[in-house]
Amino acid sequence: MEDARYIGNDKEISLKKYLYYRYTFYPSSSRLLIIDIGFLLLYLLIIPPFVWAMFFLRRQAPLIIDRERQIFYTWYKGKAYAARYPQVGMAEKTNIFFLKVYGLDQNNNLIGRGFIPNVSSYSFAFLSSGNDKGLAVAFMVKFLLKGKEAVSKVDYKRREPLIWWSKDKRPTDLEAQIPLILAELDRLGPPDEDLSE
Repeated sequence: MEDARYIGNDKEISLKKYLYYRYTFYPSSSRLLIIDIGFLLLYLLIIPPFVWAMFFLRRQAPLIIDRERQIFYTWYKGKAYAARYPQVGMAEKTNIFFLKVYGLDQNNNLIGRGFIPNVSSYSFAFLSSGNDKGLAVAFMVKFLLKGKEAVSKVDYKRREPLIWWSKDKRPTDLEAQIPLILAELDRLGPPDEDLSE
């Protein structure tokens, strides 16, 4: 007990001395060691993926619906993906709602890309309900049939990402890529394949 009093009256204590008393002196020291190692492992396993996602994960580019040209289009890593209204695919896999648009690979073959619309505040965790998805589809159909004024009286602008480099930048040749994709889609039709990424 004299040792404990001595430590308590110290103005300073070295890290080595602190660790010695924390993990060897008290009867519950072994339990403290196990708890501390558990929390350390938890932090090492949980925090790095969140930091990576915050700084290096790219935000999904928007899916743009062009009523004049009657097409859907988006981009991913410098490649355009597009489809005319009747060619847009819809799918649902494990409670995730996808809209499928098409692009060209290096050999100018059609490839599909699944766009996941943010239909509710739970979309990021893939927990949207069927009602959320139905409302999103109804919103798009209303826009397609009646225009922007039928769904919104204001010009909505999506919030920019917190970190500028996490934005998937619009390709400079986007308008040149879209007609090539649409011509290939008109010639061959949409390919039957699973949604990529």
